[in-house]
Amino acid sequence: SPTAPLSQFLDNLLTPLFKQSTPTSIESGIYVVQQLKSYSRSARFTPKTLFITFDIIDLYTMLNQSRTIFYLRRFLQGDQLTALDGLINLVLKNNYFYYDNNYYHQIKGGAMGSSLTLSLANIYMKYWEKDLVEYQQSQNELYFRFIDNSFLTSNDTEEDFKNNLDRYSSSLSILNEERTHIEISLLLNGYPLEFIKQQYSKILATYNMNQTDMFIRTLGTHPQNTEHVDPNIPIDSP
Repeated sequence: SPTAPLSQFLDNLLTPLFKQSTPTSIESGIYVVQQLKSYSRSARFTPKTLFITFDIIDLYTMLNQSRTIFYLRRFLQGDQLTALDGLINLVLKNNYFYYDNNYYHQIKGGAMGSSLTLSLANIYMKYWEKDLVEYQQSQNELYFRFIDNSFLTSNDTEEDFKNNLDRYSSSLSILNEERTHIEISLLLNGYPLEFIKQQYSKILATYNMNQTDMFIRTLGTHPQNTEHVDPNIPIDSP
């Protein structure tokens, strides 16, 4: 990608800022083991203590670009924001790739393999998990995350913890994004669009959900996280 060198440069600037401000984001399993050893000696550790892990599926490619920029602007301050905001926008919204004799412009998520995508995903997760981290700290429980994998402890009952975690589950808008991702996968595997729509209608009927405008968007011929690019138009054209 033409933006690859700029992506690396921006990542080198963002990564130290993120590490300094986010102690719950880890890079070493040894640190987690040390914290667990200390935790096991505390009164919080009982036979009923839960060890919980969860994974954010397809974090890089499912990032909402507008929300990512929103969180980025909360993360950066003053001169940092002035200097980096425009450049990061440029990289995030100008990812192009070539597939099956066509050029595509990625309009959803970040480029896989881009160093900047990792930093932006970490910043996104920092704000997504904020309330959960604060709750864990108020209960003197552990919480750690490595990119899209989280580990935590809890002395709530399993049912209570699931109820607390519900606030971090998919909203309708996120559910719609997940549906789009599934539809794209089915289309790429050869299922007809009408068949896919019929199956979702059955699911909505099963759970007594309405077919609102949110759930009846028609898919185009290309995945909705990309758009076709005329190969005769330079990629830096507006």
